[in-house]
Amino acid sequence: CAYDSRMVFFFFFYYIRNLKRVTQIHLDEAVSFMSTAQYGEPLPFNKELWESVINDFHGHLPIIIRAIPEGTTFYPNEPVIEVESYGGFGEIAAHIEATMVGQVSICTARATLTRHLLERVLDKVKSYYGWDNEQALPVAQNYIHDFGMRASSCEKESELLGFAHLLSFNGTDTFNAARLAREFG
Repeated sequence: CAYDSRMVFFFFFYYIRNLKRVTQIHLDEAVSFMSTAQYGEPLPFNKELWESVINDFHGHLPIIIRAIPEGTTFYPNEPVIEVESYGGFGEIAAHIEATMVGQVSICTARATLTRHLLERVLDKVKSYYGWDNEQALPVAQNYIHDFGMRASSCEKESELLGFAHLLSFNGTDTFNAARLAREFG
């Protein structure tokens, strides 16, 4: 089988959906935590920056996020996410970009691997039965079953990666992933 570098962009919507408005309670918790966070000396924390987010932007992060559409196929080294800040909030944009890329990348990897696997299984089913894509796809989508909950490091990981699995294949024993898939149709 030839090397295929195509990837499937996945789970951006979930990250965006779960971004929360910053509240005074969040800031108070952060100030309390950062007062004890040290690496030889206290770590820097810009309380005024976050007060501005709460007071001037009603808790909404002063950033603009651009991304390719969910489910888009892309190639290595193509930019898929860009986070831009309004003036003076670059460190917030950098933080959001780092956490978003981390979460989206693992789900993108799983969606990509299962899509490539589905294509291989589909080719085998078509070859074996002499079927076209329309006949073979429903059969191929039932060949691989997800048991990810049994091998994950946490419940959230099994939910996210199990949902990515369900983009290509129909079966899972990871109930929280099935629930999430049902929620998003």
